[in-house]
Amino acid sequence: MRRKVAALIERARAAGAEPDAAVLDFAAGRADALPESMTDPWIIGTAAEARSRIEALKARGVDHLMLWFMDAPDTDGMAFFMEEIAPAFR
Repeated sequence: MRRKVAALIERARAAGAEPDAAVLDFAAGRADALPESMTDPWIIGTAAEARSRIEALKARGVDHLMLWFMDAPDTDGMAFFMEEIAPAFR
């Protein structure tokens, strides 16, 4: 996960943005938990955490999601989602 967050930081910086300190601390290993700035608006974490977050959204009435995978244009994240998370919602 840290490797993927570090790659996201690189892309943000290339676009002229500077991630917040908590994101930088997580990527550098100075913090163990993903920062709230990522976990609050995003579905991120282990497969179990992602399924739990989606269930919570469903309970609040959400019936559609627009997904963006932080490793794009690679497809590993999408494949992981389709294999480990999506089957729980079919």
